[in-house]
Amino acid sequence: MKRLLPTALYIVHCTLSIAQQTSFSTHTPSPTTNNVIVFDRTAQGTTTPVLWGLDTAWPDETNMKRGIAFIGTENLQTARASFQPNDVIVNGELSAGQKAALNNRLNLIALSGVKDIALNCDHEVLVVSNYVGYPERWAALIEATARYCQERGFNVVSVAPFNEPDFSTWNQGPLSEFREVAKLLSENPFFDNIRICGGNTLNCDEAATWYNGMKEYLDEGNTHQLAGSFDNYAAFFEMVRSDGKHATADELHNVMEAIVGIEYGMQTGIWWGFDGRARGEFCRATQQGRRLAYAEDRSRWTAAAIYHNDSTNKTQAFLGTSERQANNSSYNIISRTTPMFFDGYGPTYEYAVAMPGGTGYQNGQTNAERVVTISQGKDVAPVVDGEYVIVNKATGKVISLPSATPSNGESIVQQAYSSSKTQQRWAVTPADSRIGGDFSYHTITSTTAAKQSFDVYNWALTQADIICYTGNYGANQQWYLEYAGDGYFYIRSRHSALYLEISRGNTRDNAHLRQNVFTPDVDYQQWRFIPVGEAVELNAPDAPAQVWTELRDASIMVAWLPAAATDVRSYTVARICGTDTITIARGITDTYMVDNDAMPDTEYKYMVRSVDASGNLSPYTEPTPATGYTDDVPRLVARYQFDGDSIDMSGNIFTYQWGGVDALAYNASTVKAGSHSLRFSRDAWLSLPPATVRHKQLTVAAWVNVRQLSQWQRLFDFGAGTDSYMFLTTYDGSGLRFGIKNGGEEQYLRAARPAFMQWSHVALTMSDTEVCLYIDGELAASTTDITLRPTDICPTLCYVGRSQFPSDPLLNAYIDDLRIYNYALTPTELRAVMTDTSNGISSPIAYPTTTAEYDLLGRRVKGGKGIRLRSTGFQPVKKIIYK
Repeated sequence: MKRLLPTALYIVHCTLSIAQQTSFSTHTPSPTTNNVIVFDRTAQGTTTPVLWGLDTAWPDETNMKRGIAFIGTENLQTARASFQPNDVIVNGELSAGQKAALNNRLNLIALSGVKDIALNCDHEVLVVSNYVGYPERWAALIEATARYCQERGFNVVSVAPFNEPDFSTWNQGPLSEFREVAKLLSENPFFDNIRICGGNTLNCDEAATWYNGMKEYLDEGNTHQLAGSFDNYAAFFEMVRSDGKHATADELHNVMEAIVGIEYGMQTGIWWGFDGRARGEFCRATQQGRRLAYAEDRSRWTAAAIYHNDSTNKTQAFLGTSERQANNSSYNIISRTTPMFFDGYGPTYEYAVAMPGGTGYQNGQTNAERVVTISQGKDVAPVVDGEYVIVNKATGKVISLPSATPSNGESIVQQAYSSSKTQQRWAVTPADSRIGGDFSYHTITSTTAAKQSFDVYNWALTQADIICYTGNYGANQQWYLEYAGDGYFYIRSRHSALYLEISRGNTRDNAHLRQNVFTPDVDYQQWRFIPVGEAVELNAPDAPAQVWTELRDASIMVAWLPAAATDVRSYTVARICGTDTITIARGITDTYMVDNDAMPDTEYKYMVRSVDASGNLSPYTEPTPATGYTDDVPRLVARYQFDGDSIDMSGNIFTYQWGGVDALAYNASTVKAGSHSLRFSRDAWLSLPPATVRHKQLTVAAWVNVRQLSQWQRLFDFGAGTDSYMFLTTYDGSGLRFGIKNGGEEQYLRAARPAFMQWSHVALTMSDTEVCLYIDGELAASTTDITLRPTDICPTLCYVGRSQFPSDPLLNAYIDDLRIYNYALTPTELRAVMTDTSNGISSPIAYPTTTAEYDLLGRRVKGGKGIRLRSTGFQPVKKIIYK
């Protein structure tokens, strides 16, 4: 019971920390971010087809080939070529120089198989005296170029008389001249089935001016995003579509521009320069799948979208920044219904990503973009970040430098493994977010003093050796790890999009490592990352011998007998619900885990597999059934006394001294106050397991000592983002406020705020018919108008001290004896809780014990008593970092 704030003399600080994976860890807290993006992998989503194309206004063969490799010819529908106003046409015929330049571009486009093309002005070769001031010459040049393209077998779908007309350096002419050219084209029957395109501005703030200045002659609006405001970029596409015209961005520089453009109506997107995986996967996802979520940060010029690709069954998050104007930004990616793995991290409902920006226009900008693979199922990619020996699945041999002291440029080879050969050890680490452009990759570098990295020989785009080189991690030294299953990966080049392999059938030592086109299910292209110091072998261990389950108050305990193999390092647990199978825990070093994500009255089946030190996976055990706890029996679901830790002290731990619904802390600390309490301030909060609050009825009660009256700071906030939540704020500007929302209008209840700078007992109760707020055991407010209940929103993010809204402040207060019940306590019961004379429940549920040789957790027992299994040597969560 708390009544007095302790003086500084008696304050003792301890660090609360993350629970080990012996408890189900889907509620691992993520750092606060600038933005949230919430998705539901089961949602129908929105189809967002776009006409994607590649640009040859910059006629670069490498750019074209890389774009084709990453996007795929099946997802390309258009391309951009250029007319050249450097010569005067004669009798409607292009000059030899104009034809040569155009043929170069058309030959590049032909590599993609695309037939539909758009034409723009190659302003960098402009001979001013030939065309400026002569609209009829512009119109004739454009017609002659379009006719020549048709003769080559291409279909011209759009023409843009000027390109980036607002950029005076190009000196193409004023708006009035652009307007006159557009008028001439619109009156020419040759262009009846060709769109006349205007706008085309470098600065999106100028797009509307140029477009509106000639709109009656245009079929298409177009802008680039190389300067200007987010508001005007979005508004331009909306305006063009509202006019019934085609909306285009024919010079995309970052996936952000495409994400935002699609949200506001963009129909054609053409990539100026191509940068690998994020853009390629985004194009594929928009063509083959559905968008599940969208988010933007206008003030920081960043955006994010989540897609499910139906063809590949991949869910992916795409994040991007303005090439020239972004500020540091961050996104919390939230799964609405199912704990997921994000680039291998998980299972968790939330994953924070930092997107680096600069300090102003073209100052410190990295053109950052990223794709995050979001996965779930029986077999999920492990995280790769450390020092490894890399083993080929087909040969069993490992990737090696040719010697301990190689020269730059020597070919990397395979060799038989030897623990004494340091040249076989590689540091495989995620690329720095400021590496430039797409940072969805890893670098693979020797751990020896030479520090050579995997490098594509001569920047090849076709089959070529992989060499060792001490470069600065250019695109030819970055690699994407694509999960192949069963602990193996494909390793794909950022530069070429080709895959690493040992030549087929080549099992000899010193065979060269090379890149080649992808061949499905070929072992020579699959690789295992085995931590340095572990056995290099590819034999699967035995599965656990037996699995059983035990029902808890708000969770299901899953236990198993250990596998017979001595080299088993951990276990992975999967859960079946209906036809859906998901991995709910891995890295378990004990022979049990607690599923505190299980829903009440729901039938499940559990399977367990062994993982050895080399990453080999056993088969799963046969499914073992279990049914979630019934929610109709009154229970104390969770109790956090904060006596130096955040362990749950409810009925979930009566038998085995392990916490089924432990709270996990982010930078929280405990404070001595007669007994312990939890202090929230600065960057600190708790995350509770979802099962603690997913009930038809609910009571949340705690002692609270508010240290600062910050508006909208949360005592708790349970939900999944800013559109689905239930919260209790200590101060909404005048008093206490409870709010609940599930996609519609927020329903709320207000009361006078609790005492400031002293201890008060605060409680929320939700029965079937009424919602009540209590302060110090007395009813402060009640209503029967709130119709939503926790089971309506099915919370996945359960914060104490933090809001679902990124802009809201964190809680500055002390909290003690936080309790959660699955029913509405009466005033009498609440007063008993305040004085700690009763849990509010007449008697706890009794759990069985055992005196057998093995207890229910599969452990040997001594003297008939189960051994203690809990460990509190936990590690703190890392903060989000802008590198």
